[in-house]
Amino acid sequence: YRQKSISLLDTVEQMGVIAVPTLLEFLQHDNNKIRYEAIVALGALKPADAVQPLLDALKDADEYVRIYTIRALGNFDLLSNESIAEHLRFLLQDDDERIRAAAVEALGKLKDKQAVGELKRLLQEDRSDIRSTAAAALGNIGEKTVLPALRAALKDKAIEKEVILALGFLGNSSAIPDLREILYSDAYTYDVRCYAAISLLRMRDSAIIPDIVSMLILADASDGYSEK
Repeated sequence: YRQKSISLLDTVEQMGVIAVPTLLEFLQHDNNKIRYEAIVALGALKPADAVQPLLDALKDADEYVRIYTIRALGNFDLLSNESIAEHLRFLLQDDDERIRAAAVEALGKLKDKQAVGELKRLLQEDRSDIRSTAAAALGNIGEKTVLPALRAALKDKAIEKEVILALGFLGNSSAIPDLREILYSDAYTYDVRCYAAISLLRMRDSAIIPDIVSMLILADASDGYSEK
């Protein structure tokens, strides 16, 4: 006999909107763990009547409640909930670094073009995790004007993988020469060159396919010899 545990999230997703009123009540529960679960579930269900209660939860005294709330809000539809993006953009100035990082990620998921200017600024942030999250968010948003900022960020070794992937999501062919240079340069690690290959393939640069195949074969051969 194999016992199965079913989480609250799994259960409420099966129940659908029927569970929403109870989940909204749980946002006020004294137990912060119950508030976490309710927020995650509401983020999965994305009911329209949960938007304002979740925005209110951004003021919760518990830091993790605020972080879970930011992530949940990132799942909603931006077009019908512009107020979400407005609140999240405000949090880019928050003193708490984890709050800022969560807001950056959520704005990227929402594809909020109004956040692009501030996200470009965060590519210069002291913390590498915020810089990398900002690069990924810019790639998700897909605003073509960020290309110069991302190309400049390729020099930042701490976030080069995220920047390379962001360039691929951006889909601007002007970045192909930069990505090809990384692919063919021994100055970069094998992993970084693989990220460049992924982005080039995402941009449908079919000319590099034979070189990618050769690179993979040579890498496998090298690993095989080193084990002997």
